[in-house]
Amino acid sequence: MPISNGSGQVVSVFQASAVLTHAQLLAMPTTPLVLVPPPGAGLLLRFLSGFVSKDFSAGAYTNVGGSAGMYFVYDTVSVFDVASYLADASGTLGWMGSANVRQMNYGPQAQTLGTAGTVLPVPSGADLRDTNIGFSIDNGGQNFTGGDAANTMLVSTFYTVVPA
Repeated sequence: MPISNGSGQVVSVFQASAVLTHAQLLAMPTTPLVLVPPPGAGLLLRFLSGFVSKDFSAGAYTNVGGSAGMYFVYDTVSVFDVASYLADASGTLGWMGSANVRQMNYGPQAQTLGTAGTVLPVPSGADLRDTNIGFSIDNGGQNFTGGDAANTMLVSTFYTVVPA
């Protein structure tokens, strides 16, 4: 989708999405998702925003650690950390451990549930040439348990491609 930046230049904005199945959700802590592959030599991906929508109404996940976190990432560099939405500070079950339907938006202007958050679009000092945009859930190296085969999670990102 082309967008004018106000000075006569047109920037193309792209979207990539994936629907995670129950089996993928169980394995997410050890098997991250690549949403956008590397763009090729001389180009960089620029994360603009992200969206996550879950339908866990068929059953909540268990084995959710107190330090569990959900991340949009450049390769392995975290862009946005939403750890408090998976499990709260006391370790009780949070976002992954709730049998419900919810959505969250992430971006420079997004107001997240709970505390306000901002995206760090380009991590300081990171070399992002030839990297992908991915999505990761960290659970201390342990996979989730429980849930239900009917559970799904939609993960979507908006991004641009710029010269390196």
